[in-house]
Amino acid sequence: MKNIVLILTFLLAVTTNAQVNYLMWENVDTQRFGKETLFKTDNKVLNGSYKIAENSGAYTEVTFANGKMVGTKKNYDFSGNLEQEMVFDENGKANGKSTSYYTNGDVFEDFNYKNGLKDGEWKTYDKKGKVQRLENYKKDLKDGKWVTYLKDGNMGTKLVETSFYNADKATGKWSQKTEDNRVIWEKEYTAPRNYIKKEYYPNGKLTSVETYVNNKKDGISTYYSSAGLLLSERTYAASYPITETSFYDNGNKKEVVNSKDGYKDGLYQKYYKTGNLVTEGHFKIGYKSGEWKHYNSDDMLKITYTYADGRRNGIAKTYNEAAKVESEGLYKNDEKTGAWKYYKLNGKISKEIEYKNDKVVSEKTYN
Repeated sequence: MKNIVLILTFLLAVTTNAQVNYLMWENVDTQRFGKETLFKTDNKVLNGSYKIAENSGAYTEVTFANGKMVGTKKNYDFSGNLEQEMVFDENGKANGKSTSYYTNGDVFEDFNYKNGLKDGEWKTYDKKGKVQRLENYKKDLKDGKWVTYLKDGNMGTKLVETSFYNADKATGKWSQKTEDNRVIWEKEYTAPRNYIKKEYYPNGKLTSVETYVNNKKDGISTYYSSAGLLLSERTYAASYPITETSFYDNGNKKEVVNSKDGYKDGLYQKYYKTGNLVTEGHFKIGYKSGEWKHYNSDDMLKITYTYADGRRNGIAKTYNEAAKVESEGLYKNDEKTGAWKYYKLNGKISKEIEYKNDKVVSEKTYN
């Protein structure tokens, strides 16, 4: 008799545990206490096995104990295809290996949890079963080596991007390479947000060397031609260019531009390939300002203009080969105005022209 009672008790327990309850997710309430989550319906914690559906037809198979998910949870799409499996411990925390799937049943992602936190390797696969991304975590933080396999949309080249983390912070040497190990770019971190980035041409020559502080360009950056010649050198502060100097292929300066807050500001200089000045002047908040000088290739002064708000406003002069004034007069909003004087090579006045709105009003000639 005692044995019969035990058997009946066991069968009743199996029947009770096997019973599946059905719900809609919209009828399930959640209560969160820190990282702990309790699931309820009608203000009662869930217990037992459930199938819980979305309006779309997608559903979840899950077991609850005192409102907590326990055991294996399975998610299915609206067609009944298995999308994901996750394992929960008796405390309702994700633990161990979990897997998500493509609709054909192939593995899309393998990932691991420990006490409800991401831990260990996470792998993502393409539809051919090849690893597309490898991630590593420790206590829910990025930690260790990460590898991502990419494809250049323009060139069709397959790329491998490698990065490293320590407690969720970037560290070490990052890189992007082709499958045959040709370096596209590399970063070397000196602090979690500070690094030096180098980019390369297909022939292996440096394209650029840039310095970043707080993930912004800061300090000196250099840029090169595919032949290895220095093209330009820029100084940045918090991603804004401060000074840029470009160079000719013979190493001489080509142009010097100073900037402030993203606008040209301060001294500007342009050079001939020989090293002689072409032009020099100042910008103010992006506009030419003050006196600008223009030289010929022999380094002789040819023209001076006065600017205000980016337009010629004020006195202008041209010079002859004897370095004497050839003409002088005023501009107003880029138009000649008032009396302009023109001089002979010996310095004597040759004529005087009156302008209004850049048009000749009168002209007087001197012997």
